[in-house]
Amino acid sequence: GIYTLTVTDANGCTATAQTTITINPLPLPTAGNDSPICLGGTLNLNATGGTSYSWSGPDGFSSSSQNPQIINTTSNAGGIYTVNVTDVNGCTAIAQTTVTINTLPTPTAGNDSPV
Repeated sequence: GIYTLTVTDANGCTATAQTTITINPLPLPTAGNDSPICLGGTLNLNATGGTSYSWSGPDGFSSSSQNPQIINTTSNAGGIYTVNVTDVNGCTAIAQTTVTINTLPTPTAGNDSPV
């Protein structure tokens, strides 16, 4: 809105000035992923709601990509990922997504020899 300032000096003289203040809404970010994935797979993170993105997560992960990938995941990749989303007005908001990494099965092979 418009704000008006009126100033009166010691002599009783007054002057006014106006300024317009604009308050922009915060972005409405979303964060997601394609987990659960298997150990060694590729994790795809995704975010929407802004014009720039800053990701952080387990095992020192960071990225400025909107939709980063982590290739050949380890068990350390599981956990909460946070994305800081900035919109065209410079306003920021945070979204989070939780990633699950499943371990691989342990196969055993045997035979019934001699046949």
